[in-house]
Amino acid sequence: MSTTNMSEKHQQRLSKQFPQHRFIYAANPEEGRSALTEADVLVAFGNGIGEETLDEAPRLKWIHVMSAGLETLPFPKLQDRGILLTNVRGIHAIPMAEYTFAAMLHISRRMGELAQAQREKRWAKRLRVTELWDKSLGIVGVGAIGREIARRARVFGMYTLGVNTDGRSVEGVDETWATHDLKKVLARSDFVVVAVPLIPSTRRLIDREAIASMKETAYLINVARGPVVDEAALVEALEQKRIAGAVLDVFDEEPLPEDHPFWTMDNVMVTPHISGLSPMYMTRGVDLFIENLSYYTRGEIEKMQNVIDVTRQY
Repeated sequence: MSTTNMSEKHQQRLSKQFPQHRFIYAANPEEGRSALTEADVLVAFGNGIGEETLDEAPRLKWIHVMSAGLETLPFPKLQDRGILLTNVRGIHAIPMAEYTFAAMLHISRRMGELAQAQREKRWAKRLRVTELWDKSLGIVGVGAIGREIARRARVFGMYTLGVNTDGRSVEGVDETWATHDLKKVLARSDFVVVAVPLIPSTRRLIDREAIASMKETAYLINVARGPVVDEAALVEALEQKRIAGAVLDVFDEEPLPEDHPFWTMDNVMVTPHISGLSPMYMTRGVDLFIENLSYYTRGEIEKMQNVIDVTRQY
């Protein structure tokens, strides 16, 4: 059963490849509620799955989440029921890497000021721009998204400093540091991009002390989840110009409240949680589901991609 408003094109792909299975499609979780009792496999977005979903689906054995974020899922109940969980981690890598470089190029080439000068019919020839070449890029979280960002950074001549749990080396990243050395990485980075999943150990990972360790000329780019960053501490640092600026795609509360200071700060760019969006999103997500369903129906669970450890939540 799918509650993702899957297009007819993707429905036909599934029916053609798996004629032995019966597929039920709904536009959203509420619409599909009555059919949950029949579902052995559920394809859904993570924010549509709660404890009541599991209560209404006694036959459920596997959930495939069509998003990377899993923080709202009822993990204790998933563990109790022994339900297999997979997600689409990795399909966001290309659009989120492109978003990151769009942000950094926008900053370094002063595109916002140039657009304003155009509106004012002002020839801003003396506007000073910089380059990404030879800049240091701190990547907090070098999973699929972080690695794709690092791969593009090499093309731009940037030096990459990755952060993961234990400091193990990552192909394509110039240096990798453990999470407990995060401040050392932030102190050396001209740009910092946050790309970790939201789990208990990453909540407020970028806290007041971490922000204080950044260069005054550095920019923070958050494409992870809002609660990974201490929002109040970031507001304070931006107001006092203790860092140069921020590009924020995710927030503690979404949509961002109209009275939030981020909206009007001249050193902040706000985008509405769209860094992972792409016209290829569902195609890549369904591709991954088809691959996993092929393994699942053959009983080859060990070959399935993106199987989540529900005890660790990632």
